[in-house]
This record gives sequence, C-alpha cells and structure tokens, in this order.
Amino acid sequence: MATVLLFFGAQAAITDAAPVFFSLPATFLTGTAAATGFVLACSLANIRDLVSKTLVGGALPSTGESGAALWFFPVCLVLGSLLVIALPATLVNR
Repeated sequence: MATVLLFFGAQAAITDAAPVFFSLPATFLTGTAAATGFVLACSLANIRDLVSKTLVGGALPSTGESGAALWFFPVCLVLGSLLVIALPATLVNR
C-alpha cells in the first residue's frame, strides 16, 4: 500500500512540474525566441522518455536492483525545483 501511495505522490509531483517547465521559456525570452524556447522545452520533454528508459535499463544490470535507478528521478525533480525557486522574483514577475 505504501508503494502505491509513493507512486501516486511521484506522479502528482511530475504532473505539477510540467506547467512550470513549459512556462519558463516565456519568462526569459520574447518574440520568436520564446517560441523557439517552447519548442526546445517540448523536445526535451519528448527525449525524457528515451533517456529514462535507457537509464533504468542500463542501471538494472549494473546495480542488480531497480530501486537504485529509480532514485535518479526524484533527485532530478528536487534539483529542478530548487533551480526554479532560485530564480530572482524580479525576473519572474515582470
């Protein structure tokens, strides 16, 4: 039961992070550069599926357990959240 709740929490965190991720290019860029930044964000979002499956597939034989590979994802979420929080308020609220 605890595993299901943890997966639910992880999915909620990932779902909540998506709007912030896609709004960042418009925060820093204007005009066609903002559109290009949005396209780059979409490309990175599509590449994450390939990278995550490759990472888990490569870490499983080398570590012998799936838990070691799965720790990479919450670490990335926390680091990304800290990077967004570290943005100056004057930059974001212009």
